[in-house]
Amino acid sequence: MAELSSFIKPTSISSSNYVNKSVISLDGLLLGHVTKEENNKMIISTDYDNGNKLIIPRCKVFSEDRKSDNTIIVDIEYHEVSKYRISEL
Repeated sequence: MAELSSFIKPTSISSSNYVNKSVISLDGLLLGHVTKEENNKMIISTDYDNGNKLIIPRCKVFSEDRKSDNTIIVDIEYHEVSKYRISEL
């Protein structure tokens, strides 16, 4: 986690728009891209051909990448993703 601190910054979830941003897990793996935000939740389309979607609460946003304004890091490790998976909207 010490390596992440050099390129991440705390974020205020109340003023950010995350649509079209890449979502990275705490352990550095790409989860997908935010396609929609509603009711303090982000809907994320995974980058897999299976069409899986994730619903992650906005409060799980940990930080934004300083190097790229198109990336957010969420307070979820990759092995926890199945808790947030939905089959269809």
